[in-house]
Amino acid sequence: GGVIPGVSPQKNAANPAGQWNTFHITVRGEKLTVKLNGQVVNEVDLDQGRLADRPRSGMIGFQDHGLPLSLRNIRIRRL
Repeated sequence: GGVIPGVSPQKNAANPAGQWNTFHITVRGEKLTVKLNGQVVNEVDLDQGRLADRPRSGMIGFQDHGLPLSLRNIRIRRL
């Protein structure tokens, strides 16, 4: 639920290792909200702090920390 660069999640809502996690990430205007397994773990103002200089459009990336990563049922839509 963290946002790179340097915005840690407000709480840990991750499922135990070996179980699937569900993310719901929404950006409306300058507000980014991250839900992990139904719990809000981050709410960020994109105009503030380290994210203010980040591009607002472009490629979408997935971070894996160098560990095995599996993704499924990815949906991206314009609001």
